[in-house]
Amino acid sequence: METEKHKLITSQEEYSKIFTENIRKESLKTALDTRKFEIDLYWKRATYFWAFIAATFAAFFVLLNSDKIDNYRFITIAVSVIGLFFSVGWYFVNRGSKHWQENWEEHVSYLERSIQGPLFGFVKTPVDKFYQLTKGYPLSVSKVNQILSLMMILFWLGGFVFSLNFTFSKMWESNNKYVFLLSKTAVGIAVSLVIVFILIWLFKFYSHSFLVKDKRKYTKEELNKASFMSRINANQFVNKTPLSNDNFVKMGNDEFILYIRKKEKKCSLTNDQLGKMIWLWLKDQNRKGQKFYEEPVRCMWGSTAKNIGELGLPKTATQFEFDRNLLPELYCHLDELAKM
Repeated sequence: METEKHKLITSQEEYSKIFTENIRKESLKTALDTRKFEIDLYWKRATYFWAFIAATFAAFFVLLNSDKIDNYRFITIAVSVIGLFFSVGWYFVNRGSKHWQENWEEHVSYLERSIQGPLFGFVKTPVDKFYQLTKGYPLSVSKVNQILSLMMILFWLGGFVFSLNFTFSKMWESNNKYVFLLSKTAVGIAVSLVIVFILIWLFKFYSHSFLVKDKRKYTKEELNKASFMSRINANQFVNKTPLSNDNFVKMGNDEFILYIRKKEKKCSLTNDQLGKMIWLWLKDQNRKGQKFYEEPVRCMWGSTAKNIGELGLPKTATQFEFDRNLLPELYCHLDELAKM
């Protein structure tokens, strides 16, 4: 039975329908925190692998300089294989870390536009030259790390060939020293390449994430157009247009001003000032389907009630129809206005 295809997000508009404005600010905070966490993990993982590789370095050269090296020839092969194993693993971890870091950077790029502007979309223009040794230069730190891990793989390949020749040299002795040198080198290279191939296959087959499996369900053209791949039913998060009436609430500035006056009797803002600030806040939310009733409606308590005045209760108030999900944020805003 064919598994369900997950939705591909191919545009900013599709993304915005899922991450609506009432949750976008928190989503951006989470994306920034997770991006920072991924960068921290990136360097912790690098330190972890450097520690193991340094240990294998030390063990390899201690063995070669040992007075009893003839008894430890086989161990040099084992140490070089361990070094090769950790170097290949480090290379794959570097690539995996880079992918997940870029994933969160892409989220930040989409989310920040309506909150703080495209801050991460602008970078300093590189004007310094590479040969100016005391200046900065736009090198990719992650790529430098990947190159280092590849160099470690090459080093341990050479170390493995050397260990193989060093261990079995007496078994491969030949009358012709050139034939002997070429034959044992060829065998060493062949065996080391087979080991590297096996390691790469094991890491790739057993360590790839769900994305490798999921992306096989799409064509190359579909994947090239997509920014994100949703593993959930994204449609359940998309606001319908128009929104159902159950998602709306009708309220007026009279209710909001009453809340402020009851919360803080010393609020110095007049009703006109409060009404305009509340109106602007709701308008800035830019919610789909939101309605404003520009004509003020007479308040339920009438024009002869007590406490009516510019610093009391209003006689009339503008009415709004808006998504009820905005209410928590709106009342937080009213709390701030009450302190003024």
